[in-house]
Amino acid sequence: VIGFCIFILFAFLYLEIDSYDPSYSYQPPLLIDGKIKDGTFQEKGIRIIKNEFKKLFEIDKNIKVIFNLAESVDTKIWIVGGALRDYLINREVTDIDFVINEDVNKFKKKLIANNLKVNDVYIKYKTITLIIHQKEYHITRFRKDLVSFGRFAIVDNAYSLNEDVKRRDFTINSLYLDAKGNLIDLLNGKHDINKRKLVFIGDPI
Repeated sequence: VIGFCIFILFAFLYLEIDSYDPSYSYQPPLLIDGKIKDGTFQEKGIRIIKNEFKKLFEIDKNIKVIFNLAESVDTKIWIVGGALRDYLINREVTDIDFVINEDVNKFKKKLIANNLKVNDVYIKYKTITLIIHQKEYHITRFRKDLVSFGRFAIVDNAYSLNEDVKRRDFTINSLYLDAKGNLIDLLNGKHDINKRKLVFIGDPI
């Protein structure tokens, strides 16, 4: 809590603060960042990775393992949030979170069936932790907030990226990346990262 308060104070002192109301800004279909050019990096079991994110897939080899695993059990999966933000500003990427389009209990059973280690202590929040080589990866299904209590909330299932992105805190944390290296940027978060601009999603009060 103290760390989060310091972060907000830093934002008010050094960054331009704004608020982004997603209620009128969602224009399906999903918007793919047009600035990303096709790359040539390719590995067995995974499709072409865009040049801009090639290094991310090299930083952590488990990313490809997780994408391939999800595809093998017919589950769509994306990297989401802070890992993409940190990568784009050349900060060390540590925690890598994923989001899926499937019931998290079903996905957990599929992982266990593949002899993978899963921690389900946060499953009531629709999140499980996949452990590969002693490294943890949070995997959460699409969610929407029913009732919020500060940083905590009662959540329910959501069924699209458009719904899921509404519960993110800032646009800089609202980026999604698929297995092809496509950056899905629904709220102009990459622009805000480049401008070092902190924009709330929805009403911050």
